[in-house]
Amino acid sequence: YQQMLPMGYILGSLFKISLIIGILLLYFYQARAETAREREELSFFVRNASDFIVSIAPDGTVISANPAALRASGRERPARANDRLSDHLPPESAEALQDRMRLIQQKLNEGQKEELSQQFEIRIHSADGDIVTEVMLDPVLLPDGSIDHFISICRDITERKKNETKLQSMLDEKDVLLKEVHHRVKNNMQIIISLLNMQIQQISDAPAKAQFITTRDRIHTMAAVHETLYRSRDFANIDLAGYLKMLAMHAVSSFDLPAKRITVETALENMTLDLDRSILCGLIANELITNAFKHAFPDGFAGERKISVSVSKYG
Repeated sequence: YQQMLPMGYILGSLFKISLIIGILLLYFYQARAETAREREELSFFVRNASDFIVSIAPDGTVISANPAALRASGRERPARANDRLSDHLPPESAEALQDRMRLIQQKLNEGQKEELSQQFEIRIHSADGDIVTEVMLDPVLLPDGSIDHFISICRDITERKKNETKLQSMLDEKDVLLKEVHHRVKNNMQIIISLLNMQIQQISDAPAKAQFITTRDRIHTMAAVHETLYRSRDFANIDLAGYLKMLAMHAVSSFDLPAKRITVETALENMTLDLDRSILCGLIANELITNAFKHAFPDGFAGERKISVSVSKYG
């Protein structure tokens, strides 16, 4: 019994070792099976993807292309050895792709390891005509940091581009219509101003004439807003500094007082206001400027005759 005990101990130890080896082998084969399954799933995804997926060597040789990419380039066969990008793409598109590959290589040479991905657009000649694709180009790096190959994923954005062009055309048309609206409003107000000027010339009563002039200047203030919008690319907001400077210059020309030699200085911060608030602000500024011209410098005033207009942001 004493002689059999070591043998049983040895057999038990061998059984435990065999069990451990069996478990390790089970995990190994299970891991291999999972890896194979993952590869098969990835291969299935690449084969059936609607995006154009191409693997490219650093020298520009096409390593592989999925069926969607082959169909887009007018080929149904797999990429052959030594196929170049120019065999699948128009020359300008192939050159654009290689430029981005060289840019990634340059970044790596300079020690940059992040933000290597490149996103850009190229055109592809297909059997259905030219298509616009959005390209995502990424390098696949080896452990030493060098580039093994590139992965290019292209998505057909032709319809999106057509819709963007159509939308831009509609926006341009809207801009033209808005310009025309502001131009006509300004012209209509200018007609009213001209009629008032004709009436002012025929009025001899000073108080009545002053009322007509005040009304004319207020209409000009509103017309100036539409003139500013007509000359601007932004139809929602007014450049307040330019608008108030225009009003100040108009006041100088309206009050023909060369003997008084009044100068106007402006200190205006760049800011914008919407149409309604710009008209209100313009009316207030017009009243202040015209009152300054009328009452700030009475006859016999000996000081400097200067009106300052300043606007600054508050809050």
